[in-house]
Amino acid sequence: MRVTLSRHIGFCGGVTRSIAIAYDAVKNVKGNAYTDGELVHNSNTLARLEQIGIKKLPNELKLCQSDDSIIIRAHGVTPARKAALHILGCKVIDATCPKVLKIAELIEKYAGDGYHIILVGDANHPEIIGLCGYVPGEKITVLSSTEEVFGLKISHEKIVVLSQTTFECELFEEIARTICKQFRGAIVSNTICPSAANRQREVAFLSRNGCDCIVVVGGKLSKNAKSLKNTAETNGCCSLIIEHENDPTLTETERFSHVAIVSGTSTDYQDACAVYKKLLSLVPK
Repeated sequence: MRVTLSRHIGFCGGVTRSIAIAYDAVKNVKGNAYTDGELVHNSNTLARLEQIGIKKLPNELKLCQSDDSIIIRAHGVTPARKAALHILGCKVIDATCPKVLKIAELIEKYAGDGYHIILVGDANHPEIIGLCGYVPGEKITVLSSTEEVFGLKISHEKIVVLSQTTFECELFEEIARTICKQFRGAIVSNTICPSAANRQREVAFLSRNGCDCIVVVGGKLSKNAKSLKNTAETNGCCSLIIEHENDPTLTETERFSHVAIVSGTSTDYQDACAVYKKLLSLVPK
């Protein structure tokens, strides 16, 4: 078995920034440091944050004290949620990825100019939920497949298409082309994060050039990890999402001839390398 380690592993810039903000917060806060939901979708990363004292915000918000800090997750939240956090009287620290905030600015700008926004992404993902909060519901439509385009009933003459930062590149392009055929003059702005896009391109290349299994090191709930898995499978390659080197499903790779290791954008470099070393140990001497 041949084992290849991807060139694109470890945290993306946005996750690195969010984690750095969290570490700074716990050093400087007098009370407790909380994250509003999961800072990122990666269990190993969250466990390390918990070890240094960063907790998940309790559902009973009134338990927070004035000297506590609340860190807004990398995926962002709605403006209404942010306002509710400020009302608690705690210190609110915004660790939203700048690329997510840029999409929020585009949504507000285009909505203000009279456009209807089509946001391509997972409607249940925190990033999409947060972004949809920037405009009234009737001004934005969320979809995740080409089939959904044919059921759209939009009367607006002006339409703009944006994307979740971690959506699959190839699927987004297919959806965007379909929208442009159905709604002439629609504007498309590919807002997929370059780091996520680069990883998907490498997965597609490996899948088309002799690799028969892609191991994605990442969180099971991570959209960018799922996008890497979907990209591999779309290009005819088997794929697994592995959270750590002791995951028992890792032994399933022994039946393949060429296995590549890639990582989600919220996966620590050390975790991807640990899986790589474990796979090397499975190679017959």
